[in-house]
Amino acid sequence: MNKIVKRVLLAGSITAAIIGGIWYATPSDAVGCSDIKIVRCGTMTHSAMKSAYHSDSEVRGIYNYFGITQSMVEGAGMHEGVADASNNTVTVNGRVVATNAKTIQRRHVNYTNPINYQQIGGKSYPSYLIRHSFMPVASKKPVFVWLDGNGKFIQAVIKDCGNPLWGEPTPPPTPAPKPVLTCDALSAQKVAGTRNKFAFAATATAKNGASISSYTFDFGDGQKTTGSSNKAEHTYTKAGTYTATVTINNGVTSQNCKVTITVTEEPKIQVCDLKTDTIVTIKESEYDTSKHSKNFADCEKVKVCDTKTGEIITVRKSEENKEGYSKNEEDCKVKVCDIKTKQIISVWTKDQKNEGYASVDSDACKPSTPPTTPPAPKQPTPPAPTTTELPRTGTTDALLSIFGLGSLAASAVAYIVSRRQ
Repeated sequence: MNKIVKRVLLAGSITAAIIGGIWYATPSDAVGCSDIKIVRCGTMTHSAMKSAYHSDSEVRGIYNYFGITQSMVEGAGMHEGVADASNNTVTVNGRVVATNAKTIQRRHVNYTNPINYQQIGGKSYPSYLIRHSFMPVASKKPVFVWLDGNGKFIQAVIKDCGNPLWGEPTPPPTPAPKPVLTCDALSAQKVAGTRNKFAFAATATAKNGASISSYTFDFGDGQKTTGSSNKAEHTYTKAGTYTATVTINNGVTSQNCKVTITVTEEPKIQVCDLKTDTIVTIKESEYDTSKHSKNFADCEKVKVCDTKTGEIITVRKSEENKEGYSKNEEDCKVKVCDIKTKQIISVWTKDQKNEGYASVDSDACKPSTPPTTPPAPKQPTPPAPTTTELPRTGTTDALLSIFGLGSLAASAVAYIVSRRQ
């Protein structure tokens, strides 16, 4: 019985030794953690690698020695890749980014000799080509890989063990030309015949597959417009200085795509206000032909004769020569017969029908014919008295002569009176 037990124990010991030897020879294929790994339980996830870096100063020192910085550990420039032990390469997205790949371990195992030892933080770490390390020759292991902005290899970490990996970078492929979109210029011209309206034109360049989809014009006064055209027009409502800008595809602009706009004060003009018939001062933009006139004569009033109505009316001076108007007020008078005075007089047309007036051809003002007076009978001429020279006498004779002449005169007067009666 004891012999049987001894044999069983011996067989178990041999089996354990064989298994242990296999694990010792190929520790990376063993399940669980291992003391030959830089990170004992590996860094299969990004968070596991960050935790090891921040919590273990030895790990942090090793990573920094190989140029793996904190920002890289946080994810800057990091990619998923594969380390291939069969040819010592590192691949990212099917492209070999490094050859002659090497790694380190915490201690040497006797299945191959290291290339050399890396002295880090006072400790020696054996380094190997990855096919001579703990990785089986035909194995492939996932790795974290860092590339620069051009796709050039920087460094890697094997996920299974957290061991850093370095190699000879392969030339990255020539990158395709990046699309280039530039805003080259913005011009502004005042529209002819205007004071505050401007025409804008933008110039842009699109190369290497870039394209222009939109132009956004910011006129500097709070107004914007976006469209596919590189041209725009804008009217400023207030005087001032503005900076206009154009942006291509809602993001591309430049100092050359800015322009300064100066808008002058709107001129003022004097016009006739047709409602109040006064001269007023207004802005040019306020001028309305239905309300204003630039002819000052439209604010002057004159009296004219309206020959159609025969009335004296007040009109604008600019209308005084209008057909139907006469500047001679007498043209609004007509001839009538003043029945009372039987005279032909001139009166205003509006008054011609007043009582007391008649037309000039009425009988009222025709001259009357005086009654016919028969001619007076011809009076016989009395014979002239014969003067007989009297003998000259004295005073008595003279008096008698005078008396006789008076009697004759009286007789003649009495005769004439009787004839008239």
